Amino acid sequence: MAQRIPFTLDAEYRGRQAEGGEFLNDAGETVQFGPAYKFEYDLPDGEPEVLALREGAVDKAADFDVTELKKGERVELVGECVMADRNSDRSSFTRLYTIRRKSAGNLRAAS
Repeated sequence: MAQRIPFTLDAEYRGRQAEGGEFLNDAGETVQFGPAYKFEYDLPDGEPEVLALREGAVDKAADFDVTELKKGERVELVGECVMADRNSDRSSFTRLYTIRRKSAGNLRAAS
C-alpha cells in the first residue's frame, strides 16, 4: 500500500522550468509532460531544495492567476507526497491541494 505524506511548505517562486517534453518509462511507453513552475524551500537543516510542480497542478490548486507570480514571491504549498511501495509498478508522485500567496513584502532579490 502506498504511503501518503502530507506537507505544508513556505516556498519562494523561482520561475518556470522548461516548456515540457517527453520520456520513455520503464515499460517503454512515451510519457508526455507539460511546463512546470519551480519553488524553493528550506529543509530542516537549512539547505535549500527546489520542487518543480506541473503547470496544470499549480493552476488547479491556486485561487489566483499564477502567471502573475513574480520571482522571489513567497507562497504556501499544501499537498501530499504519495510514495509507491518498493518493487511496485506504480510511480511515486506529489499531489498539490492548495497554493496561497503570502505577503508581497517578503520578496527576495530575483535571480
